[in-house]
Amino acid sequence: MPKTVSIRILFLSALLYGQWGFAVAVAEEPTIVQLPAVALVDQENRAQRLDRLFEGRTIVIDFVFTSCKTSCSILSAIMAQVEKDVRERLGDELILVSLTVDPAHDTPVQLKDYAGRFATTAHWYWLTGTVPDVKQALRAFNVPVFGKPDDHPPIMMAGNLRTGKWQRWVGIPDPHDVAKTALMMVESK
Repeated sequence: MPKTVSIRILFLSALLYGQWGFAVAVAEEPTIVQLPAVALVDQENRAQRLDRLFEGRTIVIDFVFTSCKTSCSILSAIMAQVEKDVRERLGDELILVSLTVDPAHDTPVQLKDYAGRFATTAHWYWLTGTVPDVKQALRAFNVPVFGKPDDHPPIMMAGNLRTGKWQRWVGIPDPHDVAKTALMMVESK
Protein backbone atom coordinates (compact mmCIF):
# COMPACT_ATOMS: atom_id res chain seq x y z
CA MET A 1 0.00 0.00 0.00
CA PRO A 2 1.46 3.41 -0.86
CA LYS A 3 2.53 5.50 2.11
CA THR A 4 -0.11 8.12 1.35
CA VAL A 5 -2.90 5.54 1.68
CA SER A 6 -1.42 4.20 4.94
CA ILE A 7 -1.13 7.69 6.35
CA ARG A 8 -4.65 8.46 5.16
CA ILE A 9 -5.96 5.35 6.96
CA LEU A 10 -4.28 6.42 10.19
CA PHE A 11 -5.45 10.01 9.90
CA LEU A 12 -9.04 9.13 9.00
CA SER A 13 -9.15 6.43 11.68
CA ALA A 14 -8.05 8.96 14.27
CA LEU A 15 -10.53 11.49 12.95
CA LEU A 16 -13.40 9.00 13.04
CA TYR A 17 -12.46 7.83 16.50
CA GLY A 18 -12.20 11.37 17.77
CA GLN A 19 -15.36 12.64 16.10
CA TRP A 20 -17.70 9.66 16.37
CA GLY A 21 -16.04 7.43 18.92
CA PHE A 22 -15.43 4.54 16.51
CA ALA A 23 -13.22 1.91 18.00
CA VAL A 24 -12.80 -1.65 16.89
CA ALA A 25 -15.03 -4.18 18.57
CA VAL A 26 -14.75 -7.84 17.72
CA ALA A 27 -18.01 -9.69 18.13
CA GLU A 28 -17.91 -11.96 21.16
CA GLU A 29 -20.98 -14.00 20.23
CA PRO A 30 -20.89 -16.30 17.19
CA THR A 31 -21.97 -14.66 13.97
CA ILE A 32 -24.40 -16.69 11.92
CA VAL A 33 -24.74 -15.98 8.21
CA GLN A 34 -27.50 -17.54 6.12
CA LEU A 35 -27.44 -16.19 2.61
CA PRO A 36 -30.62 -15.53 0.69
CA ALA A 37 -30.80 -16.79 -2.89
CA VAL A 38 -30.80 -13.30 -4.36
CA ALA A 39 -29.08 -12.22 -7.55
CA LEU A 40 -26.93 -9.14 -7.15
CA VAL A 41 -24.82 -7.41 -9.79
CA ASP A 42 -21.08 -6.78 -9.65
CA GLN A 43 -19.01 -3.85 -10.90
CA GLU A 44 -18.78 -5.51 -14.34
CA ASN A 45 -22.60 -5.75 -14.50
CA ARG A 46 -22.48 -9.54 -14.13
CA ALA A 47 -25.15 -11.33 -12.12
CA GLN A 48 -23.76 -12.81 -8.89
CA ARG A 49 -25.70 -15.04 -6.55
CA LEU A 50 -24.13 -14.77 -3.11
CA ASP A 51 -24.57 -18.46 -2.28
CA ARG A 52 -22.75 -19.47 -5.46
CA LEU A 53 -20.11 -16.76 -5.23
CA PHE A 54 -19.29 -17.69 -1.64
CA GLU A 55 -19.49 -21.47 -2.10
CA GLY A 56 -16.34 -23.23 -0.91
CA ARG A 57 -14.45 -20.00 -0.30
CA THR A 58 -13.41 -17.85 2.59
CA ILE A 59 -14.83 -14.35 2.24
CA VAL A 60 -13.73 -10.95 3.51
CA ILE A 61 -16.64 -8.54 3.17
CA ASP A 62 -17.28 -4.92 4.01
CA PHE A 63 -20.32 -2.69 3.58
CA VAL A 64 -19.82 0.67 1.86
CA PHE A 65 -21.37 3.17 -0.52
CA THR A 66 -19.74 5.34 -3.15
CA SER A 67 -20.88 8.77 -1.92
CA CYS A 68 -19.91 8.10 1.71
CA LYS A 69 -18.05 10.95 3.42
CA THR A 70 -17.03 9.08 6.59
CA SER A 71 -15.77 5.53 7.10
CA CYS A 72 -16.31 3.87 3.70
CA SER A 73 -13.07 5.01 2.09
CA ILE A 74 -11.22 3.89 5.21
CA LEU A 75 -12.82 0.45 5.03
CA SER A 76 -11.99 0.28 1.32
CA ALA A 77 -8.36 1.23 2.01
CA ILE A 78 -8.23 -1.46 4.70
CA MET A 79 -9.61 -3.96 2.19
CA ALA A 80 -6.93 -2.85 -0.29
CA GLN A 81 -4.26 -3.73 2.27
CA VAL A 82 -6.00 -7.05 2.99
CA GLU A 83 -5.97 -7.68 -0.78
CA LYS A 84 -2.19 -7.22 -0.77
CA ASP A 85 -1.69 -9.40 2.30
CA VAL A 86 -3.73 -12.32 0.92
CA ARG A 87 -2.99 -11.89 -2.80
CA GLU A 88 -1.45 -15.36 -3.23
CA ARG A 89 -4.62 -17.05 -1.91
CA LEU A 90 -7.17 -14.97 -3.84
CA GLY A 91 -9.35 -16.87 -6.28
CA ASP A 92 -10.73 -20.32 -5.59
CA GLU A 93 -9.87 -20.19 -1.87
CA LEU A 94 -10.53 -16.58 -0.91
CA ILE A 95 -12.35 -13.56 -2.31
CA LEU A 96 -13.06 -10.01 -1.23
CA VAL A 97 -16.54 -8.51 -1.42
CA SER A 98 -17.77 -4.95 -0.94
CA LEU A 99 -21.56 -4.75 -0.70
CA THR A 100 -23.24 -1.38 -1.09
CA VAL A 101 -25.58 -0.10 1.60
CA ASP A 102 -27.00 2.37 -0.94
CA PRO A 103 -28.34 0.28 -3.85
CA ALA A 104 -30.73 3.05 -4.91
CA HIS A 105 -27.73 5.13 -6.00
CA ASP A 106 -24.76 2.77 -6.42
CA THR A 107 -24.87 1.41 -9.96
CA PRO A 108 -22.31 -1.06 -11.35
CA VAL A 109 -20.68 1.86 -13.20
CA GLN A 110 -20.34 3.89 -9.99
CA LEU A 111 -19.00 0.88 -8.11
CA LYS A 112 -16.45 0.18 -10.85
CA ASP A 113 -15.25 3.78 -10.75
CA TYR A 114 -15.02 3.73 -6.94
CA ALA A 115 -13.35 0.30 -6.97
CA GLY A 116 -10.70 1.62 -9.34
CA ARG A 117 -9.25 3.65 -6.49
CA PHE A 118 -8.71 0.55 -4.33
CA ALA A 119 -9.01 -2.88 -5.96
CA THR A 120 -6.19 -4.35 -8.04
CA THR A 121 -7.42 -7.91 -8.70
CA ALA A 122 -10.45 -9.53 -10.30
CA HIS A 123 -11.12 -11.35 -7.02
CA TRP A 124 -12.63 -8.32 -5.30
CA TYR A 125 -16.33 -8.14 -6.10
CA TRP A 126 -18.27 -4.88 -5.67
CA LEU A 127 -21.96 -5.71 -5.41
CA THR A 128 -25.23 -3.86 -5.81
CA GLY A 129 -28.73 -4.80 -6.89
CA THR A 130 -32.35 -3.94 -6.34
CA VAL A 131 -33.15 -2.31 -3.02
CA PRO A 132 -35.11 -5.34 -1.74
CA ASP A 133 -32.38 -7.82 -2.77
CA VAL A 134 -29.56 -5.79 -1.24
CA LYS A 135 -31.58 -5.35 1.97
CA GLN A 136 -32.01 -9.13 2.14
CA ALA A 137 -28.29 -9.61 1.67
CA LEU A 138 -27.46 -6.99 4.33
CA ARG A 139 -29.84 -8.67 6.79
CA ALA A 140 -28.00 -11.97 6.23
CA PHE A 141 -24.90 -10.27 7.65
CA ASN A 142 -26.85 -8.51 10.40
CA VAL A 143 -26.10 -5.09 8.91
CA PRO A 144 -28.74 -2.45 9.73
CA VAL A 145 -30.87 -1.63 6.69
CA PHE A 146 -33.02 1.20 8.00
CA GLY A 147 -32.25 4.90 7.89
CA LYS A 148 -29.88 6.75 5.60
CA PRO A 149 -26.77 5.05 4.19
CA ASP A 150 -24.70 7.53 6.23
CA ASP A 151 -26.08 5.93 9.39
CA HIS A 152 -24.54 2.51 8.80
CA PRO A 153 -21.79 1.41 11.18
CA PRO A 154 -18.38 0.46 9.79
CA ILE A 155 -18.50 -3.34 9.65
CA MET A 156 -16.11 -5.87 8.16
CA MET A 157 -16.40 -9.65 8.33
CA ALA A 158 -14.36 -12.70 7.39
CA GLY A 159 -15.87 -16.13 7.18
CA ASN A 160 -16.73 -19.31 5.38
CA LEU A 161 -20.24 -20.62 4.74
CA ARG A 162 -19.21 -24.29 4.80
CA THR A 163 -17.52 -24.11 8.18
CA GLY A 164 -20.00 -21.57 9.55
CA LYS A 165 -17.14 -19.65 11.16
CA TRP A 166 -17.34 -15.87 10.89
CA GLN A 167 -15.41 -13.05 12.53
CA ARG A 168 -17.04 -9.62 12.71
CA TRP A 169 -15.33 -6.30 13.32
CA VAL A 170 -17.31 -3.18 14.11
CA GLY A 171 -15.18 -0.08 13.77
CA ILE A 172 -11.89 0.32 11.95
CA PRO A 173 -9.91 -2.94 12.17
CA ASP A 174 -6.22 -3.47 11.58
CA PRO A 175 -5.95 -4.77 7.99
CA HIS A 176 -3.21 -7.23 8.93
CA ASP A 177 -5.46 -8.75 11.62
CA VAL A 178 -8.26 -9.14 9.08
CA ALA A 179 -5.89 -10.77 6.57
CA LYS A 180 -4.44 -13.07 9.24
CA THR A 181 -7.93 -14.16 10.32
CA ALA A 182 -8.97 -14.80 6.70
CA LEU A 183 -5.83 -16.85 6.00
CA MET A 184 -6.40 -18.93 9.15
CA MET A 185 -9.95 -19.61 7.93
CA VAL A 186 -8.60 -20.72 4.54
CA GLU A 187 -6.24 -23.13 6.29
CA SER A 188 -8.89 -24.53 8.63
CA LYS A 189 -11.51 -25.36 6.01
